[in-house]
Amino acid sequence: HVKKFERVNKRFGMSNGDILLFNIARYLENVVSGYRVYRYGNTHLMMLGKFVDFEKSEEVADKIVKRFNEPWIIKGSQWIQNIQLVHMKIEPDEVNENQLVEQLNYLLAAEKNAEESTKVFFDEEVQQAFERKNYVLNEVKKAIEKKSFHLYFQPIYSCKEQKFTTAEVLLRLFAEDGSFISPGEFIPISEEYNLSDEITWIVLQKSMKFIAKYPELPIDTISVNMSVQQMNEEYLRDKIITAQKNFGELLYKLRIEITEGQISR
Repeated sequence: HVKKFERVNKRFGMSNGDILLFNIARYLENVVSGYRVYRYGNTHLMMLGKFVDFEKSEEVADKIVKRFNEPWIIKGSQWIQNIQLVHMKIEPDEVNENQLVEQLNYLLAAEKNAEESTKVFFDEEVQQAFERKNYVLNEVKKAIEKKSFHLYFQPIYSCKEQKFTTAEVLLRLFAEDGSFISPGEFIPISEEYNLSDEITWIVLQKSMKFIAKYPELPIDTISVNMSVQQMNEEYLRDKIITAQKNFGELLYKLRIEITEGQISR
């Protein structure tokens, strides 16, 4: 992946950007004898050739990264162009195109924000991490479909009033086999795949049902976390109005909180 290539087009123009991509492809095709280079997508190049061993692949990867630490010449100017290098061993008889694309996207996302050139190998450890991420993602989707997220209400004690005044909603996820999946694992994945909205509204509805079921609880409010993005959504007002119709004045026991981490993003 030729990283942040829009900078090249902006500074030198798209025609010169295309020339740079051509020169990069020509260089890559000559790095290893017998390899062919293909362009897929705007700034993605793929080298295909016979696999020897991981040691040889490491040598080739180091050679490529070293070259990209040196400048390319564009219209007489020197330009350092960083890349993200991904290595995968593919068994021809076991190729699944959809899975291959998923694996490539997983690796490309791993260090997409790094400024320097990077390399990553799809080894057994990465394979396990990839499979775990897909597993968690599928469990999140099932929980959304079945609305099977668990809510725990953590009471908060007021020293000033000497009583419990509010409760914070804690979201928990258990897989279909009963195993616990940490919020630190499934929440970032949910955000990455734009599933946070659906989860938040499930939490909101379940929280209101809890308030309605136990109106005698001696607490003033129940706190639910939402993101800044969700607070800016146009349909937020409609959802709150719908909740008010369903739960009436109990809605005023609901408190929306935005965490510092979400505000600083």
